[in-house]
Amino acid sequence: MISHYLLSSDIAYLSVCSRFDNQGFSQTQAMDAFAQRFGNYNPTTNTWAVPTYFLSFLNGFPSIGQALGAYIGSIISARYGRRMTVFVMSIWAIVSAIIIITSKNKVQILMGRILNYVYVGMELSVISVYQAELMPGPIRGFAVGSYQMSIGLGGIVINIICNRTAMLKSDAAFLIPFGMYFIVPTIVSSLVWFMPESPRWLLSKGRVDEATASLGRIRVDHSPDAIESEIHMIQLALEMEKERGSYLDLFRKPNRRRTSIAWASNFFLQASGQSFVSQYGAVFFKSIGAANPFALTTGNTTLLTGACLINMYLMDHVGRRPMYLIGSMLQGSSQFIVGAMGTQPQTQTIKTVIVGFTMSFAFFYGIGIGPLNWVTTTEVPEQRLRDKTVRTAAWVNTVTSFVVSFTLPYLLNAPYADLSSKVGFIYGSITFTATVWAYFFLPELGGRTLDEIDLLFHENISAVASSRWKPDTLHELEAIALGEHGDKGNREDDQKEDIQQIERPPRV
Repeated sequence: MISHYLLSSDIAYLSVCSRFDNQGFSQTQAMDAFAQRFGNYNPTTNTWAVPTYFLSFLNGFPSIGQALGAYIGSIISARYGRRMTVFVMSIWAIVSAIIIITSKNKVQILMGRILNYVYVGMELSVISVYQAELMPGPIRGFAVGSYQMSIGLGGIVINIICNRTAMLKSDAAFLIPFGMYFIVPTIVSSLVWFMPESPRWLLSKGRVDEATASLGRIRVDHSPDAIESEIHMIQLALEMEKERGSYLDLFRKPNRRRTSIAWASNFFLQASGQSFVSQYGAVFFKSIGAANPFALTTGNTTLLTGACLINMYLMDHVGRRPMYLIGSMLQGSSQFIVGAMGTQPQTQTIKTVIVGFTMSFAFFYGIGIGPLNWVTTTEVPEQRLRDKTVRTAAWVNTVTSFVVSFTLPYLLNAPYADLSSKVGFIYGSITFTATVWAYFFLPELGGRTLDEIDLLFHENISAVASSRWKPDTLHELEAIALGEHGDKGNREDDQKEDIQQIERPPRV
């Protein structure tokens, strides 16, 4: 079992770079040196500031690159494998980092960040899928949850660095953090070929021997019978979904329900206001006059990471649904308190309360909606539509992120909406909506194999009843594959013969 945790950590490490970028820009855009290089001078106040429109561009337009990257990454992942996608995205990250670190004007830094987010989009399309396909059901939640945790760890590292460099008056204040963008992709591009390829992807390409060898590397029980049994079950699941899926299939029964869950999960991930903390945290703390906004942002990210660690353990023991429901309710409550404090005279005590509950918002986001989104998005799709489902869910994620990131500066700042902390009412309302959605529509997928999840949707088990549902996996899978069960009952006789002729892989 230890080998699974180590393998999961290795794959999760691949996502550290994306938090370097996100948190790096979140911190550097609040630095005086950054404002002097890319902002405007106000002779009245004798200060430099990044204008609202450019903050909006800098945090909103990268979603364009993310959408492109999600599409490119899912295409490479489906055709050439998970490892090839990781390699390509790492090389791309290095190229975009060169553009960022050599930037001298607004246009170049904006283009550099947009191109960097092509890497982030590729990452969204492959990392959590890669983890889900390698890990056994009992620890898959922990494994995929490590994706959000590793993002938090990357944020802590870059925040600590920014906290130390923010006092510098030269361009080194932001160039040093930007230089960190080279480290992770350089390491990953060198070592990724030592990682095992996804056995499910290999089997989907008919490479049975390679899939058997790959599975043997990552399972604690290396016995031929155990490996042979799991390979056979995956083959049955793949045969059950043998026809190549189209985008229209995403909206046909029973996939319509699966698609809606993946899309809604990614919508609420962004619409619940995580950008308020992750992208504008330092700027917001600075705007309300909080002491040392860079240290506060570091503390915020540390709390988020700690919450992700708690979630990684509890989601496989308590379940996905309880963690999502509890986390989203407490997150929404924290956001409403932040909003309520914004209606009061801004004394030092009120500002302290705002900072405290902004941090608790980040903590409860890490308990529920944050890490559980990645788990849900990778567990819900069936194999033949997994890449398409994750790809389109990433587009939903990206579009929602763009709207939230682009509009936030106008909601926060004068002379526009000037809501400041009162935006908590907006995002808190959306978070409570996510709680209601999860209760009625998010099934319990914890502790189940991907094949058992397929059965859950074929049986059309409701979200509320899903926690009590117990499948007879192998027998039901064979029944469905043979056309004797559910909506597969109209398969032709010659396909039955094909299924019965599936050869079990040779013993290794």
